[in-house]
Amino acid sequence: SSSFIVEPGIRVNLPKSQTSEIQVQQKLMLTIDERQQIFIDKKIVPLDDLERQLKLMLPYYSEKIVIIRADKSVPHGLVVKVMDIAKLAGAEKLAIATEKE
Repeated sequence: SSSFIVEPGIRVNLPKSQTSEIQVQQKLMLTIDERQQIFIDKKIVPLDDLERQLKLMLPYYSEKIVIIRADKSVPHGLVVKVMDIAKLAGAEKLAIATEKE
């Protein structure tokens, strides 16, 4: 299911979903902005260093859930690539952040 994440910081224009839910648990937040820059918890990370960074950070998250906040203008292929990298780095679950319509 899609999740509506309440997270201040980097502004992205999230896609809309009628089934969004509010989650306030602490999960690893990965953001892709409209310029296709990738952030982990507000720190910019180059795509070629993403797997290494996630491998360093995921052990500190007990549920190993990665929330992906991608601007709706970001190409689908980049979002899929980031999801693949997160899984390779050890993420057990992935969620895509959306906003309620």
